Amino acid sequence: MQVKTPRFLAYLGHYKMRTMLVMPRDTWDMFKANMGKPVLIEITDTPLSKLSDDAIVLAATAVELTDNKGKIQIYREDKKDYPNVVNLDEYLVYMDLHKDPNYLQIVASASTEDNENLRNCCKQHVFLIKQNPGPDHWQTEVSETITARST
Repeated sequence: MQVKTPRFLAYLGHYKMRTMLVMPRDTWDMFKANMGKPVLIEITDTPLSKLSDDAIVLAATAVELTDNKGKIQIYREDKKDYPNVVNLDEYLVYMDLHKDPNYLQIVASASTEDNENLRNCCKQHVFLIKQNPGPDHWQTEVSETITARST
């Protein structure tokens, strides 16, 4: 996917000091994420599909946290972490980045300008920022509440 704001995107990944992925807003909208209630999603045709190159993806969920942010959780198998063979990777999803309180600071620091092109990019895409592993990163199995959603 060609996003025409390379300086802004490069700085955003640097600013958050984490891996950043860009996904078309239409893809996020197809997930039909609910406020506060995770839904199972398929990540095959998303930038997250690369995770399945190195691991078996067991489940993935999406949830809206606020009107501007969401979260994607990926449960993947990693046998080298035995006995905690399920790893949980989390991505914070910025759905309307131009509404973020730090947006203008990020724009200025990226040596770019807040123009129509940049705002269109922010409206047409969501930005996924990988989070550092939390205390529940290593698990022995996928949560029953997650697997129950798939039946």
